[in-house]
Amino acid sequence: MEGPLKMSPHFWMIRNRRRDGQNLNSECGPLTYWVAEGGDPTILTTWTKVGATVFKALLAQAADELGGSIKPDQQEDQPHVSGT
Repeated sequence: MEGPLKMSPHFWMIRNRRRDGQNLNSECGPLTYWVAEGGDPTILTTWTKVGATVFKALLAQAADELGGSIKPDQQEDQPHVSGT
């Protein structure tokens, strides 16, 4: 994969639940990867399903955009990629 990808996700989701229409239900299913560039993250139509390789590349790209190393006494102010 060359160059930056065309997406800039704000939300990331890895799920192992089956899809039931526009919802994810409680039944186990295959592992899937999802990203969303905005909108309401509680609505499944906001999300775009991507493959594991694309998900990994997008996540690495987002981490690279956070910047370089930071001094230990400034770590509290460092941007993070985090889950909810």
